[in-house]
Amino acid sequence: MDWPNTEIKIDRDCEWYCDGVKMIRENIIELLSRNIVADKDGKWLIKFENQSYPVLVEDVPFLVKEIISDGNDLRIRTNDNRVLDLPSGGIEIKDNTPYVSLFNKRLDAKLSRSAFWELSKFIRKYDGDYIIDYAGRKWPVKQ
Repeated sequence: MDWPNTEIKIDRDCEWYCDGVKMIRENIIELLSRNIVADKDGKWLIKFENQSYPVLVEDVPFLVKEIISDGNDLRIRTNDNRVLDLPSGGIEIKDNTPYVSLFNKRLDAKLSRSAFWELSKFIRKYDGDYIIDYAGRKWPVKQ
């Protein structure tokens, strides 16, 4: 199977587009986003059934939509509806935007305003550094 000659793009707000038209079918977005990877040069690709297709990513491909705090763990829900543990690397603030590394060693997800607002309840300042402090666990907040 050959990929069609189309442009797939993820804009700065983590919205998916195909040939300039916003994609709205969640099941298709979930399928595509669960198969997106960065190559060794840092370019984003959809890898599916032994084939690769380039994706233009304006910022990062994933958005943290929700913070889930259950008393023991901090978990996140992504824009493709995956629920994951908050990464051990914590968050990094770049240009006033909070990011995390979910699937790569590079920053590949940003937090929505509502997710960061929820997470900010657990941010504390210790010895001049900010950390997320929840249920006896700590995550760094890098600036």
